[in-house]
Amino acid sequence: MYNLKDFSKGQTVWVELTGNARRHINKKEELIEEWEVISVGRKYVTAMRKNGNDIGVKFQETDDNYGGLIEKSEYCVDYVLYPSKEAISDKLEKEDLVDWIKGKFSGYGNKSVYSLEQLRKVKEILEGK
Repeated sequence: MYNLKDFSKGQTVWVELTGNARRHINKKEELIEEWEVISVGRKYVTAMRKNGNDIGVKFQETDDNYGGLIEKSEYCVDYVLYPSKEAISDKLEKEDLVDWIKGKFSGYGNKSVYSLEQLRKVKEILEGK
């Protein structure tokens, strides 16, 4: 989780496209955009696309599972702000791995292909033992 103090004016930052902004995007690398911080206030960080002629977007801290600062919005969050591209890449990879693991245990009969010993080892790893 990041907070306002992790950002400064003029800093290059990275935005993950989410919500409606994510529609019709098939490639993971297209979900990440390079932006620049144009101001940091007490409540919000304002940033805009580096190539942009658009106005800035305000971002705020959140307690949710987004990982970065979320777009200030009354509706759907379309942008999540991070201080580095790696932070977004790691988040997306983690989501993919969790989905992959879930997939290994969903569906009829999938639970029987793993031995008890294999399942015990996975449990140990996930518990951090």
